[in-house]
Amino acid sequence: MQKENAITTTLQPIGTHLTGTLANLRDRSLSTLPATHTAKPNPLLLGETPLRDSVAAQNELTRLLEQTYSCQKTYADKAEMMEYRDGMFQIILAEYAFFEIKSAFLQHVRQSPDLPTPSDIVKLIEADRKYRLMEKPSIEKLLRYRDKGIALSQEQKDILSEAGY
Repeated sequence: MQKENAITTTLQPIGTHLTGTLANLRDRSLSTLPATHTAKPNPLLLGETPLRDSVAAQNELTRLLEQTYSCQKTYADKAEMMEYRDGMFQIILAEYAFFEIKSAFLQHVRQSPDLPTPSDIVKLIEADRKYRLMEKPSIEKLLRYRDKGIALSQEQKDILSEAGY
């Protein structure tokens, strides 16, 4: 029986998301990483579905971690450790929607040269949720959000519905 060259992910806490990709990170160049944007946003990733219920979003989180690892200070962390980090991020962020997770990652990367921890991402998500609860966006702003594919809360959807949109 042949021995596999790739190390597979040992922590798969949520679903059948990508395995083994982080173990090969040190052998990959930036040109092989997936694009961070697409022409049309994927509605499955932008919805309010929790991470634990979306294999596509779990895969995107793994890719997001790979991209973050490639551009942030790692302080000689081994790429193999990213598999364990991925598993922990999947567990800790399971209740959040991917659009919230991605937004928090992008905010962290803009503000810090270091790799984020799951708690860093949770703090940013919770702060954003508090801000969004306090903010009452205009109908025009809600229409822009909707047109860009940004998930709206049920309350925001109701506001648009009542306004005839």
